[in-house]
Amino acid sequence: MKTLLLVISFLFASIAFARTPDTVKPGEPLCYGREYSEKHMNSRPKQTVKLMKLKFYITGEAPYTSLALAVDAKIKRPVKPDPSGNSEETTEFVYKDYTTLMFCEKTASGKLRCGVECDGGSADIRWSTSNPSKGATLKNNGFVMHGGCGEEDDPIFLTPTPKGDDVFNLVPLPKEFCQE
Repeated sequence: MKTLLLVISFLFASIAFARTPDTVKPGEPLCYGREYSEKHMNSRPKQTVKLMKLKFYITGEAPYTSLALAVDAKIKRPVKPDPSGNSEETTEFVYKDYTTLMFCEKTASGKLRCGVECDGGSADIRWSTSNPSKGATLKNNGFVMHGGCGEEDDPIFLTPTPKGDDVFNLVPLPKEFCQE
């Protein structure tokens, strides 16, 4: 009996994760994410993103709706040197939380192209159509994580560094991690 309950639970979980970003409905967001271990971060010195979470949701009211993507990331940033000029450039880093908002459109090839307004860059999102529960891949084309549109003096731009912040393989997150 326990085996049957486990199989049923797995099937329901698989069905829940079978959704794809291009099929998101109003009030039913879909999230992916990943947090990288210190071991991983140390093995990829060019990578600055320790944690990434994607939340796809519908914004606006019918018939004027859009597929929005909120990107949350914990990014390694240098500790600023002493402004008095008494210290040299630092080699110390801290992780800071950033969020940006993108709007997405499906391309002819089936991927999503998501962009930040004001020419703030873009990312491409792909997923397995045969097995959506495998997760999604974000290909970073370079985009603003903070600032942009002339609002901030020091915008944070996520550069697509090869073997660093260029590609992120993310797993589906349970509904509890994807509240509106």
